[in-house]
Amino acid sequence: MSIQLRHLLLPKLLDVGVLDHEDETSQIQYRPDPRLTNLLVHAREDSKSVQNRLFGALGHPQRRTILSGVVDADDACALTSLTLVVMGDEEGRVPPEVSGREFRRAQTVLVHKHLPRLDASNLITYRKELGMVALTTTPAARRLPEYLTTLDTVEIE
Repeated sequence: MSIQLRHLLLPKLLDVGVLDHEDETSQIQYRPDPRLTNLLVHAREDSKSVQNRLFGALGHPQRRTILSGVVDADDACALTSLTLVVMGDEEGRVPPEVSGREFRRAQTVLVHKHLPRLDASNLITYRKELGMVALTTTPAARRLPEYLTTLDTVEIE
């Protein structure tokens, strides 16, 4: 764990400006950031299991995009539509030069990697036979809009 902390986690936290590091003393200090504080305020209101599910799901950019797409749909979302959301740019437009092969590849990643993980975390239900994805009614899923809004403001700044 010490090696992972020193070489993987700490550099990431230093890069985004959440921590300060003094080389001479090897001290690491938290740098208060209102965006992170806002996110942690939401987390404090949730149980550990809800926090773990949310942060695990939100830890990957494609999963954040998927969850945003499902939240924006207000109801069940078709797998095809969700694939287009993931393939789109920041404005949600899919470039016209995207081939059928690229679309199928993106959809395969959704079906075999991200959707099963989100389904297992009880944030979404994925009905393979219908090709539909919907939010669950769990406490963690109900908190998603707040977390996603907070993360959107962090990524914009």
